[in-house]
Amino acid sequence: MYHSCARLGDTGRVLCWGRGGYLGDGTISGSSTPREVPGISAATWLAVGGGESFGTNLAASCAILQDGSARCWGDNGQGQLGDGTNAVRRSPVTVMGLSGAIEITVGGAHACALLNDGTARCWGANGNGQLGDGTRIERLTPVPVMGLSTVAHLSAGERHTCAELLDGTVMCWGEDSSGELGRGATSPMPSPRPALVSGLVGVSALGASSQSTCAYSADRVTRCWGNNQYGQLGIGADTTSRPVPTAVAW
Repeated sequence: MYHSCARLGDTGRVLCWGRGGYLGDGTISGSSTPREVPGISAATWLAVGGGESFGTNLAASCAILQDGSARCWGDNGQGQLGDGTNAVRRSPVTVMGLSGAIEITVGGAHACALLNDGTARCWGANGNGQLGDGTRIERLTPVPVMGLSTVAHLSAGERHTCAELLDGTVMCWGEDSSGELGRGATSPMPSPRPALVSGLVGVSALGASSQSTCAYSADRVTRCWGNNQYGQLGIGADTTSRPVPTAVAW
């Protein structure tokens, strides 16, 4: 939402551009060209996210540093920066209590990090159970995702989150109104605990968007599930949402 960022591979510097207030440079002035984020060096991972909450558009960014800590900046009304507050931050702040992070993902108003022991921690908005801690309570600092210990990759949608596991399966949690959890049926009730996505094996790539998710498997097939109102699942002319992984019609 409103901005983009890049991590430079040679130095780990981070540069952002777009709407003012989201570029991490401490100002509210925008830029149509990349502007360096002060205080971020040797970054090993970068994620940009955002979404809509109660009619307000949100945006935030997070970077992992070489020491396994994380810095975030942007909107923070639901604790998505993980610094223990709800204060908007125009410059990077440290995510509290997080160490050993190797990957980070930012959703609509929440974020999650993969740690080097294969576990995951999430923070921020949790009204739909998107933090996976078994509750629907907003968290201002990271909390463990229940029952996950072999995570290979994380990806956050607007109000749901998915994890690719080392065995090639996928688990998702959070909102399920459009079948974005891939459990075979849509549900008006969100799920705050990770559960297996139906029929996926050998997954090697995973990406969640607003209300849908896609995965690439060892059989060289890309499958998507969730909201398909605009044909975003790529399954053909049918725009019906799909609560189970469905092959993209190349």
